[in-house]
Amino acid sequence: MELTNLYNSDFAKIYAIGSDMNLSDDEIRLLMLIHMKVLYSGFESIETPTFEEIQAVKIMLGDSEQVVEFLSEQHKLDNQQKENLDKSIKDLSDCIKTFDVKLQQEQGIEKRLTTELKYRLLFLTDEVFRKKTLKLYKVIEPKIKQYDVKKVKKSFSDYRERMAKSEDELNESLE
Repeated sequence: MELTNLYNSDFAKIYAIGSDMNLSDDEIRLLMLIHMKVLYSGFESIETPTFEEIQAVKIMLGDSEQVVEFLSEQHKLDNQQKENLDKSIKDLSDCIKTFDVKLQQEQGIEKRLTTELKYRLLFLTDEVFRKKTLKLYKVIEPKIKQYDVKKVKKSFSDYRERMAKSEDELNESLE
């Protein structure tokens, strides 16, 4: 399945289902990631995360200590190479943080990437959280086929109404 079609169908449906279940955006985005991995690599691929997956997310969050140590042992890096590797990891993390700042300044979206990466790391490293999330995914996955365009649009409309009501209530409380 082409990624564009997947986004237009399954991702919108998962967002709609999650919205109907009053899940947070972070939970919904994590469920979308899980769904994509399941489609491309099978359910087993998400049940037991690999060391590399965990380290990749840690790198994006700027946690380089374990990675530098591991690669240093594997490839016999000298101190200068370790420092260069550590700096490269920190630079990548800084780029992600900079992008988050731009999203916040230009779109009003606060810490979108960093929060998503932290959620992903929690999923990869916390077995209880992972099992809970996979249980939720197993509830949502069969519903994907039940959501047609009309149901997705209704869900999005209901979501907008809930947000408008929340905003009205907040504005009233400030008066």
